[in-house]
Amino acid sequence: MSTSSQRARVALAAAAGAYLEAGVVVNPGGDRARRLAAAEAAAAQAAQAAWEAAAAAQEAAATAAALRAEVDREPRAYGRRSPDPRRGSPSRSPERHRRAQSPSPAHRRGRGGRRGSPVVQTVYKDGGAGTPWPMLTKSNYHEWSTLMRLKMQARQLWDAVEYGDLPYHDDRRALEAIIAGVPQDMQVSLADKLTAKDASDSIAAARIGVDRVRRATLQRLRKEWENLSFHPGEHIEDFALRLATLKQQMILHGERNMDEERAVEKLLRATPRKYAQLKVAIETLLDFQDLTIEEVIGRLKTVDDLDDDPAHEPVSVGGKLMLTEEQWLACQKKKDAGGASGSASSSGEAR
Repeated sequence: MSTSSQRARVALAAAAGAYLEAGVVVNPGGDRARRLAAAEAAAAQAAQAAWEAAAAAQEAAATAAALRAEVDREPRAYGRRSPDPRRGSPSRSPERHRRAQSPSPAHRRGRGGRRGSPVVQTVYKDGGAGTPWPMLTKSNYHEWSTLMRLKMQARQLWDAVEYGDLPYHDDRRALEAIIAGVPQDMQVSLADKLTAKDASDSIAAARIGVDRVRRATLQRLRKEWENLSFHPGEHIEDFALRLATLKQQMILHGERNMDEERAVEKLLRATPRKYAQLKVAIETLLDFQDLTIEEVIGRLKTVDDLDDDPAHEPVSVGGKLMLTEEQWLACQKKKDAGGASGSASSSGEAR
């Protein structure tokens, strides 16, 4: 038993003895003064005993807390058995029977003890090693560059191609992505480039051409843009696709003033006459800066959806038979065919 526990027991025994003594002294038949003195002495002894008991309880609590802290600081030995005194101290080889340390981190051991320091982990960005990158050919540079820009932007690598200001390791990962999307005969030459931007510029020069050739191609594309118009019987979606493709090619070859507003204006200028009423409504009621080609196409398609089929049967108005132009021409053909057959039969009878 600890010293603090013994002191607590002694204090409690002293308090009990003081109460008993007070009971003996306090006699109903004695003098009042003597009884008062005895009661005061008993109260003093009881108060002293209570104070000593409280001090002993505090000391016991502090001792228990210290022991708890020592137990928590010591690692727990899971599954360890105490040696059997009947068997004596066995002679075990330390190499064979040495217990392996637990692979668990230090902060998981103990019960409520201090946790260990956090583990610093290095997170590597996805370089896209297993990504199916688009493959460059001799005729798909426009589509290839668009998909490569999207995939590299998703992996935070496009700035290496656009500006060339990423750290060395990020620039290497961007160059790796570019090489993964080109034919094998171009990979060795691109791997010798200093930066990913140099490799991208080299591909653009090989597929688009140098500045003089690019400017000449841009002039040709501008001429096609100005002469772009609807083909006979062409649907609005097909024309919008040609318009968007030509727009992207002009931007690719260095056109700086090409935006969505200019494309919408060109689309409305080239629309056929049947869209004239809706075209005027779009130009007067809507702001071109807020419109896209897709929105304009959706509005123009309402004309095609509401266009009624031509009448196939004659229409009677006021008792008179009204024919359309197609029906009138059909009647004339029938009449001419009947006259030709009649003349042929009459000539045969004359013979």
